Amino acid sequence: MSENGTRDFEALVQRKAEAHLDACFEAMDNWEDGDGEMESPANAPFCGCTTCIVREVLMSVWDDLLEEARRESAD
Repeated sequence: MSENGTRDFEALVQRKAEAHLDACFEAMDNWEDGDGEMESPANAPFCGCTTCIVREVLMSVWDDLLEEARRESAD
């Protein structure tokens, strides 16, 4: 993959992880405010701690990372 392609991929997974975390935090905030109607997109219970953040970032881009690793190993 070219340097531009690598940067594009990195930007893509960054945006995807950020959007997922934003949605997790929004759902958590709604739940804490007593609204509780918004379903969380989190892969497991989400409290916003470092463990939850790392888990959600990895899970949100895992398939993309595996696909990219397969592409790079095939080159």
